[in-house]
Amino acid sequence: MMVAARESAAASAVAFDIGDVRDWSAPGGVDVLVSNATVQWLPDHLELRPRLVEQVRPGGWFAFKVPGNFDEPSHTIRAELAAEPPYAAHAAGAAGAVVVRRRDLPPRPPAPRLQGGRVGDDLLHVLHGEDPVFAWVSCTGARPTLQALPDDLRPTRGGVQAAAARGLPG
Repeated sequence: MMVAARESAAASAVAFDIGDVRDWSAPGGVDVLVSNATVQWLPDHLELRPRLVEQVRPGGWFAFKVPGNFDEPSHTIRAELAAEPPYAAHAAGAAGAVVVRRRDLPPRPPAPRLQGGRVGDDLLHVLHGEDPVFAWVSCTGARPTLQALPDDLRPTRGGVQAAAARGLPG
């Protein structure tokens, strides 16, 4: 992915680097900082946000997107399944550190430099295909839990479908 990004940006003023965002800084600041599907994987991403905002020069733009669906059945069933024997021995805590539920969020981001921004937009995705919710979360939020399980214990789509049927729209 990085090779393709660098090749597509070869003639532009865009740079792509691999690193830990917790260690990143922009000497002199940046005009635009966008984070999409990156920082939610860090257990301290709420504390990281103000430091990232400080990297943006006055008048610049900061866009920070993290999922807000950890209270939804597509994600809560992961914790339920991980707590059941025999999964618990392998999956306990596999993804718990990165879960931030809406009820735990501060009412406004603790970043005084933000002005005129919007907080908390809900984006809906129309998913297609066979069991599209399972396919989506098994490649994203459920991935750490699924990877923690040995192959013979990974839930089948049918097993997850049965658990999801308790709370997902049909």
